[in-house]
Amino acid sequence: MKVYVNLSDNFVSALSTFQTDGADIEVVLDQPIDLEKLKGYKVEGKDGINHLVYDAKQFNDWKDQTDKEKTIALEEQLLAQLTRNLALANATDEQAKKLVHQYPEWSGDSVSYKTDDRVGYKDKLYKVLQAHTSQATWTPDVSASLFTVIN
Repeated sequence: MKVYVNLSDNFVSALSTFQTDGADIEVVLDQPIDLEKLKGYKVEGKDGINHLVYDAKQFNDWKDQTDKEKTIALEEQLLAQLTRNLALANATDEQAKKLVHQYPEWSGDSVSYKTDDRVGYKDKLYKVLQAHTSQATWTPDVSASLFTVIN
């Protein structure tokens, strides 16, 4: 069966039953193609005819590289989150008040707050004075024994 493919970095990136701008290399399929493993196919010339041939090593190398790139991206996201959290936790009050909206909003839904935690409430930044579990009526603006506003 004749099909048309496009190669990108030596990987099959497009496959079509008719010639298009995105699939213009004519190849012969000698066996059914597994679309889940498309990146494992390569074009080999035999007797002046291009054949689409599956290469398990090529597919596994591509899959390993793709998995590594996904892992690195997740690691970078985690590192950015940890860096952000560390910066917010170690900011001085003077620095923190310039970052009001970067701190979590106060919640009255039984959240455990520790001394020196910072929370936003009604566009102001508050620092926790003593560890406690929040209650709906203990809002930062009226609970002076629990919170102090950072001006």
